[in-house]
Amino acid sequence: MIGIQSPVRLDENNEPESDISILKYRADFYSQAHPGPLDLLAIIEAADSSLRHDRQVKLLLYAYYGVPEYWIIDIATKQITVHLAPVGKGFQVNRISELETRLYC
Repeated sequence: MIGIQSPVRLDENNEPESDISILKYRADFYSQAHPGPLDLLAIIEAADSSLRHDRQVKLLLYAYYGVPEYWIIDIATKQITVHLAPVGKGFQVNRISELETRLYC
């Protein structure tokens, strides 16, 4: 399942809205409650003005709560940073890739 700009309930004080969340299937399609950390497969943020917040605040939260994958798409530099294998307040694997942009008509 895919959530678009939907809140994710990490705990009673933290409910960030991610640009895209990839969720495990749930029969109620999350109509009864927001997804929590155990429901998440990956979070994707497309960042421009929010880049600093996404890299500093959200990254720590998602790692701490065990989100398996956290992607940050930096619009200005056209880079994707993929964070994998959360541990403590960070991720064990961090990969940066260049975005290829092409215009198709």
